[in-house]
Amino acid sequence: MKRNRPIKATVLALLSILLLSIGVAAPSSAAPTKNGTGDTRAEAFWDKWGVAKKTQAELRKKAATGTFLDADIAGSSPISTDVLERDGSRSTVQTFVDGSISVSSIELPQEAISAHGGVTTLAAIGQCTTYGGAGWASYQNCLVAHETSTISISFRATYEKYQGANAQIPSHCCGSITTYGGVSVSDPIRNTYYVRDSGTYGQAVVTYTAAVKSWNGAYSEVIALSLRVSTNGSVSVTTY
Repeated sequence: MKRNRPIKATVLALLSILLLSIGVAAPSSAAPTKNGTGDTRAEAFWDKWGVAKKTQAELRKKAATGTFLDADIAGSSPISTDVLERDGSRSTVQTFVDGSISVSSIELPQEAISAHGGVTTLAAIGQCTTYGGAGWASYQNCLVAHETSTISISFRATYEKYQGANAQIPSHCCGSITTYGGVSVSDPIRNTYYVRDSGTYGQAVVTYTAAVKSWNGAYSEVIALSLRVSTNGSVSVTTY
């Protein structure tokens, strides 16, 4: 038996070389498993935002074909939009024709107002902090995020608002994207647009962009996430 081991090892090695030579290899992006999304993350996401179980089942079947859900396709028009404050963020939840949803959010700090109307004391939820004084406020290191059942993209930004003056986004960082259920990143996340001061176009804007593709390579999309702070002080998170 001991004398046969080298022979067996040689045969196995030759078989491995043969398989590689004819192109037998694991795909770079495996198809989703039988639940159609690859893991329980999609179910947890849908449950959190109230998607019905029957709709979830239909979405799994659609995802299993390698087709993007409506929430993952740029330009899809939502059939309903809700704005909620939950888990320390202000979130915009959009529902699409096929029942899929997207959630765009910005982390909200708790503003502690000084009894004397002067400098505001530091306050925080997570890593987002705010301070300010009469006619101005700074929101530092706040998380900007967008999620669907298969994509999670985010970055952090500091933005400032001034009464009677331009708004600013003086800094931003930490772009991140994670994909699930057979969807993969085809172009890594990066900062693609930045206007620091709202004086030029009426908005200070920062945009992070990445590209994704379906597990079978049949569908691809560019995901762009933006924070916009206008001169009048309004703050919005947009995607395309």
